[in-house]
Amino acid sequence: MKSLLIWALIMGTINNVAADGALGTRLPWEKVIDHQEWSQATLRALPTPIYKPSQTRYESVRGKGPYIAFTFDDGPRPWTNQVLDALKERNLKATFYVVGKEALYYPKIIKRIADEGHEFGNHTFNHILLNRDAGPTALKIVEHEIRLAHETILKLSGIAPLTLRPPGGRFTREQDRWLQDTFGYANILWSVDPGDGRSVKPSPATFKKRVMSQVHNGAIILSHDLWKSTVAAVPSTLDALLARGYEFLTVSELLALDDPYEVVQFTDEDFKALQQDAAAGK
Repeated sequence: MKSLLIWALIMGTINNVAADGALGTRLPWEKVIDHQEWSQATLRALPTPIYKPSQTRYESVRGKGPYIAFTFDDGPRPWTNQVLDALKERNLKATFYVVGKEALYYPKIIKRIADEGHEFGNHTFNHILLNRDAGPTALKIVEHEIRLAHETILKLSGIAPLTLRPPGGRFTREQDRWLQDTFGYANILWSVDPGDGRSVKPSPATFKKRVMSQVHNGAIILSHDLWKSTVAAVPSTLDALLARGYEFLTVSELLALDDPYEVVQFTDEDFKALQQDAAAGK
């Protein structure tokens, strides 16, 4: 009976989004900033980042200080609650790259992630590989996967995902540009990989050792709350990162540090010199 109910929820979401044309048409960035955009599927305003990320693809954001983003893929699962417990005990925030169909199985966990101030990322609806051959049919499949996951997360939590992590990290540079133009997403990869996405899972001790050996300022840490072995490694890994002096940010917070414009500070003397140059016609 439970499986039939879940299947009905999935099909209901698919039919609703399909009937309403999914998200509607995303506007170019110049227009997104100036105009509010609406989702036809949810009849609510789509949250839009206040700035356009300076890159379409990120593995890290280096050179800005001891900041890191810890990310969790492929969930949620029931044991995601243990990850949330560990984060809450330490007052830390993370980013969860959610699979849409898993969100439908565990809506209460999605709500908890939102309520506790974490960030959502889009990890597609069915966790399919997106680096498909070019062509209208392939693009339609990729777009549908991303749109449906976006709407599912938004419906369940009231919060839109801000970035995409394609399953397996498989996405072309051309797709990166299309993604930003269409969804406003940056493609988020990683610079620290403890290997818990491979067939042989690391022990909690090995997981922590790999993270600590790879971590650096501006790192984006890959992990998977899909696996209980990863969840078991989270508390001690968080403590080790804190002991080393790292500050935890969500992915969008980390990207916000990647400001391509330098902030120039002028002294009074500098300003007077500029005024004199202007008066002299320089």
